[in-house]
Amino acid sequence: MVIVGAPTRWLSTDAPMRTFMESDAAGKVLKGKPFATVVCCRRYWKHNMKTLKRKGTQRGGIFFDGIHLRYQGGQVRSLLSLVSYLGTGEYRKRYLGVKIPKTNIQDYHLEQARTFADNMASKLGGLGGATPV
Repeated sequence: MVIVGAPTRWLSTDAPMRTFMESDAAGKVLKGKPFATVVCCRRYWKHNMKTLKRKGTQRGGIFFDGIHLRYQGGQVRSLLSLVSYLGTGEYRKRYLGVKIPKTNIQDYHLEQARTFADNMASKLGGLGGATPV
């Protein structure tokens, strides 16, 4: 099982992961193996997920499942939250007078990821091989 994770940048998969997924190295890692995708984003995650799935299967992987982890606050407030955090290294309640949520991955995302991993392990255990669900 291979897990492929990529943040969403400008509506798509970030450039380093997209480049990797197009490489021969990705083909060596993915060929004949089930893979799952993990996408982190503010809002536009579907195109990123589709890109990872398409490029992974083009490299011989067998798409198994995917999960997206979305930051709180929608597009604008989550961006303000990220900019605020990058500027100070601290979580703040407001930035430029706007109430903002915490940025980055939070504890509830980790719970979602654990549940996703448990479900995949259960499905894979019952397959006995690299057959997609």
